[in-house]
Formats: sequence, C-alpha cells, structure tokens
Amino acid sequence: MTSRPHDDAARRLDALLDGTKSPGVFRAPTSLDASALTAQVTSRGGTGWLVDGPARTKDELMDAFANGCSLPAWFGRNYDALADCLGDLDVGRSGAVLVWTTAAQYHAAAPSQWPAMRSILEHAVRVHVDAGLRFAVVCVGGSLPGIDPL
Repeated sequence: MTSRPHDDAARRLDALLDGTKSPGVFRAPTSLDASALTAQVTSRGGTGWLVDGPARTKDELMDAFANGCSLPAWFGRNYDALADCLGDLDVGRSGAVLVWTTAAQYHAAAPSQWPAMRSILEHAVRVHVDAGLRFAVVCVGGSLPGIDPL
C-alpha cells in the first residue's frame, strides 16, 4: 500500500511540531488538504494559520495574509510591514505552522517578486527559531523556486 501525499505531509508536519524535523519554509503538493493540515497543528496544541485567498497581485497578497493571520490594524500592506507582522505572530511554545494555499498562484502572477516573498517567509521562520520556538511555513503549490518539499 502506498502512502498518499497528505499522509506524508501529515507525518512530516508531526516531525516539525515535535522537533525532529528542522523548521523552515516548505512546499507541499496542490492536492494537500490545507484545512486538515492546519487542524492537525491545532489538535496537537499548536497554532495554525491558513492563508487562503487570491494572490495574483500584491494587494491581493496583502489581503490574504492580513485575513489569514489576523494581522493588526496598523499593518502597512507592504513587504516590510508583512515581514514585521509575521515575525510578531504569537507562535506559542507548542509550535506553529502557517499554511499558504495560493503561493504558486502568487509566484506565477509575480515571478519577479517571488524572491522577496520567499525572503520574508524565511525571515519569519528565523525570528521565531531564534526565540527558541518551532515555526514553519508550508506553501501549497507546484514548483516554487528555493523552497524544499515538506
């Protein structure tokens, strides 16, 4: 019996949450059930954010993150403000995962902006890891340059 992509992702997510897999920014197949993955995080006592919504433009991207992460009213809707807000997320001691379902859509629509967005996600992971917390970002979609599979 072969395992399904979701089963593999769920197992790897467990490894992230229990500390046996290093935190980071990862990609997962489009077939992944992002809601189930987020629910898995919360069922283990962690925090999960589901960033879901159109991301064909920078404005749509900012809306998706503002809504999915419940960013504060002062969020400036630019890359610097997004980096600050993601670094300030309340990750908690049980670990946290941000699942972004439209990463591939954003990459396809704005490939020249992808390196900046990837850098923001990587920075957020470093901020939380440096604080001794387990935090990962899972970007759902096909091939995303510079992002390893979950």
